[in-house]
Amino acid sequence: MNLTGRKIFVTGGSRGIGAAIVRCLDASGAQVAFTYSSHKDYADAVLAQLTQPSKHRAWQMNLADEQSIQQ
Repeated sequence: MNLTGRKIFVTGGSRGIGAAIVRCLDASGAQVAFTYSSHKDYADAVLAQLTQPSKHRAWQMNLADEQSIQQ
């Protein structure tokens, strides 16, 4: 699957299935932004595993909390 040039947003991308999806999308050429609710170290570890970590982003937010999203 070639996703070069695509920008994809993943919720819960710092652990488990979400992290696997982020890594798969990266391997397919996509630029990925993902959220995590806690444990910045997990998000940083996922970013470090990607082919070009600087082209991807991770944001801490709780999607069930509107104030968290607005921040």
